[in-house]
Amino acid sequence: RLTNDLVRRAASHAIPALVHLHDLFVSCPRVFRMRPVRSPGAAPGATLVDVEFCHEPFEPGSCRSCVPRWRFQSDREVDLSLEHYKFAVGAELAAAATRVALSGSQLAELKRFAPHAALPMEVVNHPWIPGAVDAPANDAKSPAGQLRLLYFSRMAPLKGLHVVLQAMQRLVAASPAGSGVSLDAHGAFATREYEARLRELARGIEVRFHGEYSRNEPCRTPADVAVIPTLAHETWSFWLDEAGRTGLPILASDAGAIAERATGRVRLVPSGDVAAFAAAIAELRDLPARRRALAEAPAPVASA
Repeated sequence: RLTNDLVRRAASHAIPALVHLHDLFVSCPRVFRMRPVRSPGAAPGATLVDVEFCHEPFEPGSCRSCVPRWRFQSDREVDLSLEHYKFAVGAELAAAATRVALSGSQLAELKRFAPHAALPMEVVNHPWIPGAVDAPANDAKSPAGQLRLLYFSRMAPLKGLHVVLQAMQRLVAASPAGSGVSLDAHGAFATREYEARLRELARGIEVRFHGEYSRNEPCRTPADVAVIPTLAHETWSFWLDEAGRTGLPILASDAGAIAERATGRVRLVPSGDVAAFAAAIAELRDLPARRRALAEAPAPVASA
């Protein structure tokens, strides 16, 4: 966001530019096309801090109520700002010599939502970037009936940790003697509101919030399964790369590129589906052999 005309300035001097479309910001001023849930009561347990993926076109009528605004701005001012944003990002795309997406799923969403969707775009998979987690995890080797889940990421609504906690609540409700499932969650809370939401959901279940973590700290927590409950339509997912490095089986949302990149290491679940997450957690809890088979399968890999 340093400028919205850098590519056009380069083109005016006959300098070719490559635009690397890392996310979905060319079709959404909120960057990820994640909006507050429109009807919190529509999903059990949903609240005003929850989010959902937006399938609406990039137009003022769709975006007006969602984008940030100053208190003094009228709808007309917001609409003009949206129109300018759409023009600017569209003009930048048109002026680029090459446009690169990270995955087929991201390309499909760019073709559906972005300005100048007919422009040619190439898919170049992302290389491995060393992250905060890149070591083998401490395998808990829990017996049948026991399962330790490992979450490591920033705790924001679009990351979906509340979905896992709701799934664990379901399992506890179904088994008064205890579900046998615990969760270690590493990461900083994005907001106080979301922290309050998660802590309320954690009542009555075995959850440990470890806070912000240093390099490979989550790998020292004994765990059976790494969980990626993201609600965002991931365009690549560094989180998936890091989870693959732990050597643990991976339980993940089928959101965006995760479904495209999944290997036999990954047990996919419909994004945001609490019942499906609960069923998958129960399956992995009760079937250690299933966990071992997942762990032995190849992990998703980034380009060399």
